[in-house]
Amino acid sequence: MAWAHRWMMAAPSPCAAGSRVLVAPLPDEPHLAGVTFAACAHERAGGAVSVVFERSAAGLCGVLERHRFDVLQLCSSEALVRQDHLQAVADLITQARRASIEPRLAVLLRGRIFTEQPGLAVVLGADDSFAAGTMDDAALASVLHWCRRRGESAALMAAQATLMEVARHVGERRFNQG
Repeated sequence: MAWAHRWMMAAPSPCAAGSRVLVAPLPDEPHLAGVTFAACAHERAGGAVSVVFERSAAGLCGVLERHRFDVLQLCSSEALVRQDHLQAVADLITQARRASIEPRLAVLLRGRIFTEQPGLAVVLGADDSFAAGTMDDAALASVLHWCRRRGESAALMAAQATLMEVARHVGERRFNQG
């Protein structure tokens, strides 16, 4: 964390209207660089950041059931692709959305695989992913704006449901091959 702070600009103080962000590695993810960089990026964007290291999906969902967060940032390895974990990531996103007491929870993914395949996060059911260094207040505000608006509009909720259904079918075809 100290190394990351030396290389990044100073973070503004989180404001009362700032996002409440939960940053966590994916369960069983031993690499923590992504968690550090994501937490720093959210702090720079003005978020109130909490970091947890839950060993299971149930543990992470328990945190979301007890505390309100606007953003869930899940981090995988910045070094390894981890293609074999994608179905588990999709399942975790679905479970996290169901468990969250914030119905407009924004789910963001981070890691090498999402940097190399930018659209993959949406296919897995997340709202977006941010490559290293690309998260700023404007990008985060845009994602949060979408997440807040979809809860206010029946049309946006239907669009999100359709997108999730398409993503589920794409995921089933992709993960069930072989």
